[in-house]
Amino acid sequence: MTAASGVVKRHWAILRMIPVEPRKITARAIAQEVSTLTREKIHYRSIQRDLIKLQEIFPDLICDDRDRTYGWAWRKGSERIEFPAMDGYTALGFRLMELHLKNLLPTEAKRHLQSYFTRATSVLAENAQGALTQWQDLVRIVPRELPRLAPKIPEGVMTSVYDALLEGRKLRVIYQPAAAKRARGPYELNPLGLLLTHHIYYLVATAWDYTGVRHYALHRMQRAEKLEKAAIPLPGFSLDQHLAQGEFEIPVGHATVNLKLRIAPPLDGYLLEAPLSTDQKIEADGSGTTILTASLHDTLELRRWILAQGARVTVLAPKTLRREIRNSLGEAREGYEPPRGVRRQPMPRRSRMNRSRK
Repeated sequence: MTAASGVVKRHWAILRMIPVEPRKITARAIAQEVSTLTREKIHYRSIQRDLIKLQEIFPDLICDDRDRTYGWAWRKGSERIEFPAMDGYTALGFRLMELHLKNLLPTEAKRHLQSYFTRATSVLAENAQGALTQWQDLVRIVPRELPRLAPKIPEGVMTSVYDALLEGRKLRVIYQPAAAKRARGPYELNPLGLLLTHHIYYLVATAWDYTGVRHYALHRMQRAEKLEKAAIPLPGFSLDQHLAQGEFEIPVGHATVNLKLRIAPPLDGYLLEAPLSTDQKIEADGSGTTILTASLHDTLELRRWILAQGARVTVLAPKTLRREIRNSLGEAREGYEPPRGVRRQPMPRRSRMNRSRK
């Protein structure tokens, strides 16, 4: 490798390490990373000289000289430098993400990805008659649940959580639990993973030196600060195993429940296509309905699902769950009953025209 090619590679590595403001990186940190990549000791003074030269070529490369650390960053909204350039398939992926996942992304994530979205739109526009451009008009995502807006995550929280998780650092947060009237903390958390469900982001973490795993909603973090201290790992922890054990569900009663339901069509067809569990069985009962048996985690989500099915589902076993659902439905019906002393309004009779149409 010639000296000139070595300088070009070093400059390219430097440019790729620099984040978009408000994040920044120092020349010392870049020197450490470049030394690791090239396996050659590079003094941070050399990196400083490289950055000054690069700034003459790239005006969007800025230096924060308000303190002695002199952090470097790309200006917000600056055009991404890509080698190789973004191809059509990558552009289509970013465009579909912008179209269909926009409501799932917090404000900071959307702002961070905006330059990619803009570039993707330009790439597809350059080939307006191509098949990839047409594909974005042929694909839609239709939610089967009541759509909701994502809760607002306070400024800076998402960036701090992501950085701490990726770098294996502790996180200090001021947190307001759902049932609390005031924020609590500071908590010192050891990040283990990140979950997204129903438009809500949760940090999976342990606190201080404890080993109990908890879930912290990012929108309830009033402040979050990445610490320099390394996070304490949890031996044997697996995010997939954590979810498989039902730890993210809200448990009720026993760990599992042997469920027996009477289900009416067309729900039985849907459950044949997408079973509730691996041991699910569905058998006809000879009366137009079917009997379903399955082993499930005994959770609040299970009850919500049963209640949402209305008359299409009847709980046969266990008896405790059957009684609980019956009581819930009875309480719900009472909310639709007229107050005492108020006569029920008779149902309006159908007109002769309506009867003849019937």
